[in-house]
Amino acid sequence: MRLHRGLWVGACLLLAVVGCGNKKKVITGTGTYSPVLTGIASSSEPAVRGTATQLTAQVTNVNNLPLIYHWSAAAGPITDTTNATATWIPPNSVGFYDVTVSIQAQEGTAHFFKTMTVHMAVDNQFTRWTQTETSKFDEAPIPSGGALFSEFRNVATGASDIFHVDTPLGPPMQLTTGFFSATSPSVRADRVDFAFTGKLQQSDAGQSLYLLPLGGGDASSARIVTRRSSKQTYIGSPRFDWGGTRLAYASDSTNKDLFGSIVALQSCDGAFLGINPVQMLADSVIFASFASYTNPSWGPDVNGDGMADSVMSIAYDFFNSPVQSINAVYVLPAVNGGNAQSSEPWLSGANIGVPDWSPDGRYVVFARKNTGSNERDIWIIRRASANLSDAIRVTFGPADDSQPRFSADGSSIFFMSNRVDHYGLNGIYGTERRGTNVWSVAHFDKP
Repeated sequence: MRLHRGLWVGACLLLAVVGCGNKKKVITGTGTYSPVLTGIASSSEPAVRGTATQLTAQVTNVNNLPLIYHWSAAAGPITDTTNATATWIPPNSVGFYDVTVSIQAQEGTAHFFKTMTVHMAVDNQFTRWTQTETSKFDEAPIPSGGALFSEFRNVATGASDIFHVDTPLGPPMQLTTGFFSATSPSVRADRVDFAFTGKLQQSDAGQSLYLLPLGGGDASSARIVTRRSSKQTYIGSPRFDWGGTRLAYASDSTNKDLFGSIVALQSCDGAFLGINPVQMLADSVIFASFASYTNPSWGPDVNGDGMADSVMSIAYDFFNSPVQSINAVYVLPAVNGGNAQSSEPWLSGANIGVPDWSPDGRYVVFARKNTGSNERDIWIIRRASANLSDAIRVTFGPADDSQPRFSADGSSIFFMSNRVDHYGLNGIYGTERRGTNVWSVAHFDKP
């Protein structure tokens, strides 16, 4: 009804102007309208540092007037500056840089000039691996390419499955069926099997540790590595050795009389899974610290025997603070017999999340909450550094980035994020964020 009423009022106004007699009134001339710059389109949003980016002026030109263009950039070379589309090579540094485009036109004695400056965001090169509205977590890069990840079937209950994706935005393949929940996948170096924690039923008291072929399978075909028991009431965060068949995972002490959690070591060569797990730290060390060691991350193979020599872990101290607080990041010797008599503290008091050690042992990546925000970014620091202020950021922009993991060759960092594909040029809108997906970054600064 509103639309029709509006049309009727408009018709009456038109009759009042033109007249209602028989004499026809002819309106001639189209008028002269100034061309208008409405924006700048970019071939990459944000622009990628040091990489050629195509910028196109978006113009409304009602009279189709011939236009003269001029482009300029505050930093970085820009070519084709008199065309509608220019080529800009941003500086090889993350930040915001001004790009300006101007247009000129003339019709008769009328001259037109419009100009626009845009604060272009320049960021690292990010690759998006998944793109759905569901929430994903626990990504695990696969040696030689691709990634595994867990995905919620039901966030409220924690029901989840594990999926495999070979290529960025490729079709994901579900690997686990018949489990109530399947989390924390980790692929063996030879790509034969993957380990994960799972619950068969929602009513199960806790998770057990399983193996499945990389092609996937159901609960009946999964092999038990370590079952939840009275001696191990918590099992989590399994990680395969970079080059071997050893599996490190977080657990409460195998000595039920001790309080605290440890990182356990388990052999998983596929031929025999009956080996009991061994504690990486001796009971005396655990008892002295009352700490809970979580999220093990394998370090480098220093002695060249094909197996990593140490594991990094965050330790939580539940006794020295009324709330859970991070005590330190520790490095634990990964001897096959376990029961190491000491561990090396590193970055004491560091408020960081889930650090991951590069295969060459030189770097550590971690997530860190931004000041005054609930969002996190990914940071990288040298293992040789003893000061958290030496770390530099890997991810920027409006997003919550977490759970960083190095690829097997150390060239890329995988992470989970609720980021979107485009930001920094036309802004970002809250309604664009959907779920949490798997991303990776290969071009980033190192300290």
